[in-house]
Amino acid sequence: GGGERRAPPRLSCRYVVASVLVLFYEMDEDIQLPEWDHLLKLKLLNAEEVSALRGLSPQEKTRTLVQWSADVASLSHALAMRHEKSPADLRNELLSRLNDISRRQSYVRDLLGMPVPFEYYHLLTFMVSINLVAWAYWTGCAASPVYTCVFVVSAIVYIGMMHLAADLSNPFGEDEVDFPIGAWLVDWLRQCVALAEYDLPGEHDSWSSVLEGES
Repeated sequence: GGGERRAPPRLSCRYVVASVLVLFYEMDEDIQLPEWDHLLKLKLLNAEEVSALRGLSPQEKTRTLVQWSADVASLSHALAMRHEKSPADLRNELLSRLNDISRRQSYVRDLLGMPVPFEYYHLLTFMVSINLVAWAYWTGCAASPVYTCVFVVSAIVYIGMMHLAADLSNPFGEDEVDFPIGAWLVDWLRQCVALAEYDLPGEHDSWSSVLEGES
């Protein structure tokens, strides 16, 4: 039936969604018990799968979930070839997409794992402070009050840029300038559900009735 045919794609999609949520859960620290419970509550993972993942490193968790998804996708493609005469090269396309997801997850994790060294931040702060002190002296010695206004505006811009750069160093937090991860995930999950669960009008008879109506 339709439910049996959809079971492998649904399982493969479930593992991919779980890998993305695990990635964002572990942005700041190792995933905790409430997050595991949340994944169980959403039915993205079961107790056996959680037990298998909990002993792995952060990068191994996401890669393992994508690998599970790839294994199920290969099985789904084999069933589709047997029953629906699906193209043989579709399997390579599916695995390529899943490999791209894993590669991008590793890129995000590696990028956040190599922030700007704290010594460089102190050096930048020191340089900006020296410049502001020098500007304050020279504009204070100037006869025109216009120089004072220029100094105030320049100081606000430089200090504001430093704070903005510090906030943008990790755009996956909860600051005002960070990415709206929650809204993005909700929209993405809705699209995954729509693609995995949508009832196609000609699905029950391989589009025969729809094709007859077009002829």
